[in-house]
Order: sequence, then C-alpha cells, then structure tokens
Amino acid sequence: MAILSWLTSKQRFTRKSAVDEFQEFAKAEEKRQRSSDSDFDKDTFQQAVQLVKQKLSPSSKEYKS
Repeated sequence: MAILSWLTSKQRFTRKSAVDEFQEFAKAEEKRQRSSDSDFDKDTFQQAVQLVKQKLSPSSKEYKS
C-alpha cells in the first residue's frame, strides 16, 4: 500500500530499472519508518532491502528463470 501512495505522489515518472525504483522507494520508506512512533530495526530493514535488490537484479539467477 505504501508503494502505491509513493508512486502516485511522484511529480514525473521517469523510466528507471526496477532496482533503481525500489532503491528510491526503500530510502523514502526508511525515512517514513524512522519518523513514525513504531519500533524500527534499521539492520533488519537493510537486510530486507538487500534481499529484494538481489532478487530484482538482472544478474540474479532467480530473475533469469
């Protein structure tokens, strides 16, 4: 749900790779999580971001399957 509101708030959608788009989203989401009152674990968040980036990467074996 957060990604949809993030995408609609973009002024101009430029064509980027999925990894670049996700990285931009992750940066905004991390900032949002830090400013909220919730318990935010930066290490776990970064591990999850790295996992998704690895899966989205065109050089990933799972991507080519």
